[in-house]
Amino acid sequence: MIESLVNLAALSRTGQAAGGVPKAMGGHDTIVQVPTADPISHFLAAGILMADWIEPGQAAPAFTLKDDSGTKVKLSDLKGNPVLVYFYPRDDTPGCTREACAFRDRYDELKKLGVQLFGVSGDTAESHQKFREKFSLPFPLLVDSDHAMSEKYGAYREKNMYGKKSMGIQRSTYLIDAQGKVAKVWKRVTVDGHDQKVIEAVHQLESE
Repeated sequence: MIESLVNLAALSRTGQAAGGVPKAMGGHDTIVQVPTADPISHFLAAGILMADWIEPGQAAPAFTLKDDSGTKVKLSDLKGNPVLVYFYPRDDTPGCTREACAFRDRYDELKKLGVQLFGVSGDTAESHQKFREKFSLPFPLLVDSDHAMSEKYGAYREKNMYGKKSMGIQRSTYLIDAQGKVAKVWKRVTVDGHDQKVIEAVHQLESE
């Protein structure tokens, strides 16, 4: 069964796919509006393939992205310690702020456990810098402006907000072990209590 995650690499680069799906630009986020009653069938008919979540035990997809300071972050350079990557929709919005601040408040604990923490969204480096400064976030935020990394990890997918379907980053988190394999994935994250679940998973990873 094919899940409803559409890989829109072509859309995010050209702004239009076969079948005439428009690309709408709004604020910091890029959302592709889906004007059909059955969007998945529309994209399948257009010949756009779908990606899926990376499941535990699979190798984490390679990535090289710049963070908010312009420093390149490469997954292969992070081997040897656990990596925590969380995808979020947009800087300085209520849910994303609560999530970031929860990780901020547990950052020292995560650091003692050897975890390297990164937030990822489609926002610009400038937006990330302002977000970090405003809330004193001690960890880097990666710039995924074309959603390439989000697509690889299955985080860029169809969302339904008040009955309106669109494509965007789904709040999700990946815990990657020291060897570069996915140890745990949280799909469609609920912010409250998420930081505790992550800490517990890191402790479990250490005991294995």
